[in-house]
Amino acid sequence: MSAIFRREWSAMMWSKLSPHEQAEKFRSCALAQVKSRHRRLRAEKMYYGANDEPLRHHIEAINRFSDLTLLHGRDDDAACEAAVHLLLAVDGECRGGIPDEFLYVRAGGPRVRATLLKKGFTHGNSVGALFVNATSKVVLREYFREAGHDLLMDANELDTIEALQRSGRTVRLYRGTGRLIEPYNTRYRGMSWTRDRATAERFANGNAWGGRWAGIMTCEYPVRHILALWETSGREPEVVIDPTKAKNISVEDHTYVEPLARAA
Repeated sequence: MSAIFRREWSAMMWSKLSPHEQAEKFRSCALAQVKSRHRRLRAEKMYYGANDEPLRHHIEAINRFSDLTLLHGRDDDAACEAAVHLLLAVDGECRGGIPDEFLYVRAGGPRVRATLLKKGFTHGNSVGALFVNATSKVVLREYFREAGHDLLMDANELDTIEALQRSGRTVRLYRGTGRLIEPYNTRYRGMSWTRDRATAERFANGNAWGGRWAGIMTCEYPVRHILALWETSGREPEVVIDPTKAKNISVEDHTYVEPLARAA
């Protein structure tokens, strides 16, 4: 059974639930993820709460989000703000895993889903990012295609996409990596690239610390396959791509440079 088919089946079963059932199911799954994180951190001696139960701010954020978006079916500014607050209230892998629970079954409305997708993709660290915690990388790309540029990007970024489409079929992109296999295997290739080489160099430099291998990848990427471009509304200049569409990738080794020396 393919990843897409499994998702369609799950979405169909979800659609048969009443709004109350959807809200309760999502709430229980989200709270379970928070408990699982606490349990993992406790085992690693990194969490010293009284128990593994979600804290008050976790419960309040999850309850408000599920009530607005599922019980009351809202897809407005208040619902999107609740989505942002939810991802600020939780941390670690929950910032990727909880949005994936919602997006996988196409819960809620399109604006809320786009908000969860963008914030879950950009606001998680290496442990918590939606890219790491999504059910499937194939399905994750579908999340972006379903959301579309209009809901994921601001006016300036939409203008940039239009300008790129007029100027040519491809755009040069860069990505810093610490994995030797990434340039040659789409299964290990990241979705976050950039038009700004300095940003890619910064990521490569972080990977190169301690004498580890790092490189800067370059590709000419088809503009029509860009999933999202965040250069004014994101946390850093970022272009989200379908890794299977990146062709003619070149890579150059990057040696660690002390930040002050690099700035000079």
